[in-house]
Order: sequence, then C-alpha cells, then structure tokens
Amino acid sequence: MKQRIYESITTVFSVLIVSSFLYIWFSSY
Repeated sequence: MKQRIYESITTVFSVLIVSSFLYIWFSSY
C-alpha cells in the first residue's frame, strides 16, 4: 500500500514538473 502511494506521488510530481517546464518554454517562446 505504501509503495502504491509513493508511486502515485512520484507520478504526480513528474507530471507537474513536465507541465511547468512546458509552460515556461511556451511563455518564453
């Protein structure tokens, strides 16, 4: 159970980082 929570948290964090990176890239472009 703990592993699944950790996995979901890491997935959410990676998605957030990628989306913010794309947002910065698009706004700077």
